[in-house]
Amino acid sequence: MVETEQPARPAPIPQLLHAVSDRIPSPVRFCLYLVLASTPLLAISAEVFGVVSLRTVRSFFLLPLLAILAVLVVFKPDRIDRTAFAGFTWGLVACAGYDAFRLPSVYVFHLWGDFFGRIGGWATGTNSDYLAGYLWRYLGDGAGIGVVVFILAAALGAASWPSRRVVGLTVAFAVCPVWAGRCSPTNSPLPGGHCSRSTRRHLP
Repeated sequence: MVETEQPARPAPIPQLLHAVSDRIPSPVRFCLYLVLASTPLLAISAEVFGVVSLRTVRSFFLLPLLAILAVLVVFKPDRIDRTAFAGFTWGLVACAGYDAFRLPSVYVFHLWGDFFGRIGGWATGTNSDYLAGYLWRYLGDGAGIGVVVFILAAALGAASWPSRRVVGLTVAFAVCPVWAGRCSPTNSPLPGGHCSRSTRRHLP
């Protein structure tokens, strides 16, 4: 019997990375979208733990990065822009759908306070600002999560994944960073430990 030599199969990780690189024609634009869209949500946890203030993130990181991306979209459009816009739109829709259930529990049944006034205050350097808080919620958190999910899904080829995996990863990204703020101990030695007490009072 003559043994035939089997062709070597590519290792799973390099194969995955090669497939991802094929789906990302503009890595710089991809990274800009990923960082910009993730920042509003992750910055809340950074504020809670005393790492950096939301106001600092807004003024010195978020707005300049948004301006750079806007210039690129206008003067050098790319196909990833359409994916990001779809994610932005569906993120707004999902956020509104969630608020359709959350707001009655806050203002009708009074089960907890509205945390987003405090977030707006963090972003503007005031005690409370509901307008800024809800702009941050919808344009930052909601739309941002949508952009991250859509561009990552496109890059990883998530259309071929089981639905449960896609939903699970999406929920984990949307929930864990914010809820991490209420898991810190009340007497945390972190500079932001005092924030965790107020966060526990206001988060559902």
